[in-house]
Amino acid sequence: MIWIILIVVVIAIVITKRKSKVLNDTPFIHKYPIVVSGINEFLFNGEAEFESKDSREHYLFKNSLSKKSYVQFIYRQNSVHLKFYEDFMEIKTTYSFYYSDIKHINDDKQFFIAKDFSQRVKNNSKVAF
Repeated sequence: MIWIILIVVVIAIVITKRKSKVLNDTPFIHKYPIVVSGINEFLFNGEAEFESKDSREHYLFKNSLSKKSYVQFIYRQNSVHLKFYEDFMEIKTTYSFYYSDIKHINDDKQFFIAKDFSQRVKNNSKVAF
């Protein structure tokens, strides 16, 4: 029984490393530049900064004196989960959406994702106090 658990754990580690290698081959910012720059323009007027935590998690953030906001990109091999977060004087706004089938994405689809997500954030954000 223990051998089966060990084999499953080893297989899971190998699969995870293989997926991480695929994600590391081309950095997110180079694979999806239109998504990042489009969201930066539509939501932050081009003033946000891009930062990568690792090959799967990336941020586009803008901080000012009373307002902290960011978009988190959770990148998988064929999908991306986008989450918008804003804290303006203790009023928190959030929204998240998931896009799939992005493995072989063209420039038009990247622009669509950037514009669609930005419009969804503006129209559907949840506000909490």
